[in-house]
Amino acid sequence: MKKPFLAVILFITIYVSSVHGQTSNVDSLKYFVVLYSLGDSWDTTKQFYEQKYFEDHSNFLSNLRKEKKIEVGGRYSDKGMIILRVKNEAQAQEIMKGDISVKNKLFRYELYELDVFYDGCIDLP
Repeated sequence: MKKPFLAVILFITIYVSSVHGQTSNVDSLKYFVVLYSLGDSWDTTKQFYEQKYFEDHSNFLSNLRKEKKIEVGGRYSDKGMIILRVKNEAQAQEIMKGDISVKNKLFRYELYELDVFYDGCIDLP
């Protein structure tokens, strides 16, 4: 092999190792699955968009996305799911207490820590 090619390979190897080896605030974040289900104040005679506090709930989730705290989210059946990326369970619980739809029992939620079992399951920034 030619020396310039070896130098490039060596540089790439050192650079990738140093970037991968760096720790940051992002590296210390954990994932939490939040499962939403219908709460006691859900009115079965109304569509979702007619529910009191539903617009507030949507705005709440939108703000979490803007803050990069939601990794992924979606609905299925009459359930919803988001994956939060935060420091710890206490922070996840605190965030969920801020959802006015939960406070007013439009939705219930369950919170579970998600243990990602190998790199690449969720793309990290």
